[in-house]
Amino acid sequence: MGSSFQALIWASMLIICGTGASAKEVNGSRTYTYGIDLCDSPIPDPCSPGGKWDPLVKKCRGVRSDSCYQCYSGEFCKDVVTLKDCLLKSSFGDPVVLAEYWTSGLSHIPCLLTPANYRPAYQFEAIPSMENAIKQLHKTVGNAETEGYTIVYGVGSTHVLFITIAVLSQNILDKCVKAKRTDCPFAVDVFVQSPYYFGYVSIVNMIKTAKWNPQANTTSEFTIEIVTHPNNPTGELRKPLVQDGSHVIYDMVYYWPMYTNASVKMSEDIMIFSSSKECGLGGTRFGWGLFKDASLASKTPAVVESTIMSVPEDSILRAYNSISQIINETPSSVTGMLPYHQFGREKIFSAFSRLSDAMKDCKGMDIQLMNDITHSPGAYAWLKCASGVHCADEVKRLAGIEGSPGMTYGAINEYMRLSMFMPSVEMDIMIKKFTSLCQ
Repeated sequence: MGSSFQALIWASMLIICGTGASAKEVNGSRTYTYGIDLCDSPIPDPCSPGGKWDPLVKKCRGVRSDSCYQCYSGEFCKDVVTLKDCLLKSSFGDPVVLAEYWTSGLSHIPCLLTPANYRPAYQFEAIPSMENAIKQLHKTVGNAETEGYTIVYGVGSTHVLFITIAVLSQNILDKCVKAKRTDCPFAVDVFVQSPYYFGYVSIVNMIKTAKWNPQANTTSEFTIEIVTHPNNPTGELRKPLVQDGSHVIYDMVYYWPMYTNASVKMSEDIMIFSSSKECGLGGTRFGWGLFKDASLASKTPAVVESTIMSVPEDSILRAYNSISQIINETPSSVTGMLPYHQFGREKIFSAFSRLSDAMKDCKGMDIQLMNDITHSPGAYAWLKCASGVHCADEVKRLAGIEGSPGMTYGAINEYMRLSMFMPSVEMDIMIKKFTSLCQ
């Protein structure tokens, strides 16, 4: 990796995000004083287990609020709300349980200092160190081929998918026009096998050269298929219906050891990943795509520039710092996994196992867990209730758990989705709620 870039990372072991920085000479060395030290949190955390201390606001916080984790309250999040009185929301896709690795004692917290004068201009070229880190990550895990691929960056995998659909659909239409054909459509059909991630619909609808069509002709040369591998929300490993591999986009944000047995090295034409589901950095907004077709990849910078100008340096630096920490640790001599992935796998696979046990032969309602919890559970629990029952409404009424209805994912409402990578304390509460319902 680039020595100067790496030196910036490892020599800067404090995340400092503030204003009013000043510098002074001390014994010939230049030292800095900053407004906010985001790594300077008290140990042990005074908000644990019901929250996390936030040095920025100097108070306890939950996942995305200025209060506590769900079902906890009080200034230091020590008060537990009873199961009956607490409504647990499990519809979000934040992989925050993975962040617990950095406070588990298994590794030090990767922290980053970004000086105000570092790369202040818009950056349009890929950082070699980031590219090398991504390649090393995939090589170590063994989940995707990178040799011969061009890496495309975006503000999260959602943006990378937008970029990909935009250039691929335009490329398909350009080839048709160039051939002087008279049957060229105005837009290319895009579809996903049901059930699917609901966000795909809005992404496709923002692109003029593409249109969402769940009934698209899978044999048409004017059809693009998105394959979520493993699937959100079911966790299954699917095969595409479209035979032309160059027209298939593999959304592989969950193809990591935490969510599935990611032992097959994939070498599809287009594969998309994100720091959110791999590193647990949803708020960082950094994703990447592996493009086998270099000429297609060469068309992506124009879309990036027209939408966001360039990927923020701070997002790249934070993702790079975390990925570097992950790949520089020693793999397990037993499983061969990196410690971070081993930690995440134990958390998520265990959560599925506990949920399955809690729901077994449920007496409170007719409900089933549909995931393959042994090989590929994925990141979400896909539940099925009795025929004619609105599953999400019934689980909310009987168990006090709020999930997402099946219709959101192109399925019927006898199904529902629950997140399985919420904070451990919230997962414990969800298991207790199902245990109480089903026993």
